[in-house]
Amino acid sequence: MEACGGHGATWLPLPSASNWRRLAWRHRVLFSLLLPPSLRRAATVLTLSAQARDEIQRFDPGLRAPVRVGPAAPKQIFRPLDADTAAAVLARHDLRRPFLLAVGSLQPRKNLTRLVEAFDQVRRRHPDIHLVIVGPSGFRASALRDAMANAGLADAVRLLGYVSEDELMALYNAAVALVYPSVYEGFGLPVVEAMACGRPVIAANASSLPEVAGTAALLVDPFDVSAQGSAMERLLADPQAAADLGTRGLARVAQFSWQRTASTALAASEAACGASTP
Repeated sequence: MEACGGHGATWLPLPSASNWRRLAWRHRVLFSLLLPPSLRRAATVLTLSAQARDEIQRFDPGLRAPVRVGPAAPKQIFRPLDADTAAAVLARHDLRRPFLLAVGSLQPRKNLTRLVEAFDQVRRRHPDIHLVIVGPSGFRASALRDAMANAGLADAVRLLGYVSEDELMALYNAAVALVYPSVYEGFGLPVVEAMACGRPVIAANASSLPEVAGTAALLVDPFDVSAQGSAMERLLADPQAAADLGTRGLARVAQFSWQRTASTALAASEAACGASTP
């Protein structure tokens, strides 16, 4: 946001150079043309993770504005439900348990083609498992559909597109686990949403995700298909380990709140404007 005569706070994630090719052209324009002057004008920079803060400072070593971290948080709607409550949503989408859940737009950065490859390996040993992917089509979404077709998984992988928050909450609760192998995230909101629903999480050990998940998720190399598959099989084979991970997630997500984020944003805005409020 911009305030105080153009000297305000800028809230933007920043991809590393290694992930540049995975961005849509409009995002490349944003980061290459709009971000540098925005940083130069800012009195304060707000971002969602310490990892993003460090990347911003590496991006512009001469940045004079302080970079403040205000983590995101799940909405209160995301919470544990009893097993039967999600039945209507599953019926609406013709879904059957057990299934693994992935959440995110269909684009290369989300690493869904490798997820499909890993899931293909898992399904050979667990033929009753399905993969449900929630999120709108995005940049180069055809690569995911090609991967599904090449693996012969048309009946085992469901692309639901956009769903409402009520439906998403039900899907989190009904899933065996959230699998989130994204190669770059400024925060990774689905991780804490799933944790708030008491579900175990498998996440990439990349960008901000280890910072967000802490020790409450299974962290895997997002480029290692076998590692992703092994993590999924571990949770499928050991329900007690999956339940323990879900419990750890509930404790972890309690550390995130929008009140904390709002307080950080307010303090940053006051500092940027040179004003104070009671």
